[in-house]
Amino acid sequence: MTRTELDKAMGMLLKVNADNYAGKLKDQIIYDRLRQSWYVYTEDGIVTALQHRPGATQASTTNVRCPTSHEIRSMETSASNITLSDAERVQRRKEIAEARKCGR
Repeated sequence: MTRTELDKAMGMLLKVNADNYAGKLKDQIIYDRLRQSWYVYTEDGIVTALQHRPGATQASTTNVRCPTSHEIRSMETSASNITLSDAERVQRRKEIAEARKCGR
C-alpha cells in the first residue's frame, strides 16, 4: 500500500514522525480512532508495518501537543524528497500547514 492509498483509507492523521536516514524516507504515522491508536510505518512512501493499540490514544481533548519547530522542519525536509509523487507532496504540504496552525 502506498502513502496515498493509506491517506485515502485512514483519513485525518494525528501526527507524522519523519526521518531521512541513508537516503531512505521513513515515517511513523499516528492515527487516533475511537480510543485506539494506529501506528503505520512507511519507507519511501510504501507501508512496511502496522501497529494497533486498543484503548491507547495519543490525543487528549484538553491537551493536544503541537509539533515543535524542529519537527515541522523535519516534515518540510521529508516533503521535499524527490521520490514523492505530486499527490504525496501535496498531502505532506497540507500536513505541514496544519502543524504550523496548531496552537495558534
